[in-house]
Amino acid sequence: MIQTNCQREANGTRKNQASQTRKFLMSTTTGEEFLQFRQIPVGSNWPSKNPDAPPKPAIVAIFKSQVT
Repeated sequence: MIQTNCQREANGTRKNQASQTRKFLMSTTTGEEFLQFRQIPVGSNWPSKNPDAPPKPAIVAIFKSQVT
């Protein structure tokens, strides 16, 4: 078992569906650059689907299965 020092979400609970707009410089397949704007959530409500719910601790396991 791996144990780590669990820290809370840096921005805490996501209140009132708070978000930030961030700009990313992207390139097309032909090398032309353009700006992309993304709405990024501030804070977390995971795994709850209810607005303003506090985030809950969880363990997420990701593994690769062999497809035959």
